[in-house]
Amino acid sequence: MPTTNWEQTRFSFSPRARGCYLVTDEVIRNIPSLKNYKVGMVNLFMQHTSCAISLNENCDPDVRTDMTTALNSIVPDDNGDVFIHIDEGPDDMSGHAKSSLVGVSLNIPISNGRLALGTWQGIYLMDGLIKVRKGQSEDEFKKQKQSFWITGPIIQNHTYLTHYVENLFENEIEKNDFSIINIPKSERENILHALERLYFQREYNQCLKDILKIKNNIEIQNPNVDLNIKSNKNIKRVLNELDKMQEMCVNKLHIQNQSDLKKL
Repeated sequence: MPTTNWEQTRFSFSPRARGCYLVTDEVIRNIPSLKNYKVGMVNLFMQHTSCAISLNENCDPDVRTDMTTALNSIVPDDNGDVFIHIDEGPDDMSGHAKSSLVGVSLNIPISNGRLALGTWQGIYLMDGLIKVRKGQSEDEFKKQKQSFWITGPIIQNHTYLTHYVENLFENEIEKNDFSIINIPKSERENILHALERLYFQREYNQCLKDILKIKNNIEIQNPNVDLNIKSNKNIKRVLNELDKMQEMCVNKLHIQNQSDLKKL
């Protein structure tokens, strides 16, 4: 009697800008055990809300260009004339819509250790993922953060994070010798993740209040700081992140206030 065997693996696609890409070979490289199966099924699932995966022409690259054009024609980018959810820019909601229209999963049969694709079929990744790793430049760092604002925060231990930040704001941040810049990088990231979490939970007032506390701490502990000096790169990055979140919170609160006024 034949036995049933299951395997699961997780991988990330190489860094890409927006567009439509043929990724068949990259998928196969990341499933080395594929060759061990004579018959089976491969399920590909994207853990992302603004990209898509599909099967299409694997030969003529013009098809991929035309596919990008077609999707942009069906769901064009928008600055708020049509869509409401444009927090990360004009391509924000359009990316989500394209993801739902095309889909984020594929089932492909296995035959004799290979994907049983048609002669002219290939796996398409649409709208691309930007995942920049260690050693990135300042521009790459900004692209990585822009990608984050599309995916949302990934926080595994919500209870720890919440308690850590609550304790920080209640007991530490107003002490004369406490400086957010001097704490370990992992703790600074926890603070930023907590703020991001508040934003995505639509707690804009609390997020804004905490941002101002942090910026005040940085200003007090680092008076007259020159942000153009390389040694102050960490301060500059934290302040840039805080400025971005502050602007987004203010914009959201403005939209809420406008909506409330219309209801009167």
